[in-house]
Amino acid sequence: SAMTAPYVLYKTDICPFCMMVRRFLSQRGLELPLKDTLLDATARAELVAGGGRATVPCLRIENADGSYQWMYESRDIMAFLAEQEFQSARVRFFLFANPVSTNSISTNPRNQSHQSPCHYKLVNRA
Repeated sequence: SAMTAPYVLYKTDICPFCMMVRRFLSQRGLELPLKDTLLDATARAELVAGGGRATVPCLRIENADGSYQWMYESRDIMAFLAEQEFQSARVRFFLFANPVSTNSISTNPRNQSHQSPCHYKLVNRA
């Protein structure tokens, strides 16, 4: 699935660290826009202008205010994306697994055990 946050991965096809990040994405079924800095001179220029160096892999992260962060280091990129995927999954779990309705609760004590609602709680441990 495509990640909804505005990320772009700058990479080359010959870089083993880029391959590691792309394998990580593939294993999780995640898709990001890719820019190859060897084949695309504009992408390379963007990377150098924004991040300050041409090193790949580099993840460009667009912030809410429109500014960018540039993350180098394959392990940092994978850890960041795993955390974003986890946070997204937590939100989806909370939204879709938490439709608690009290309208179906029986007032008859004999039926209470069969119709009690299931509650899910999202705990933020940030």
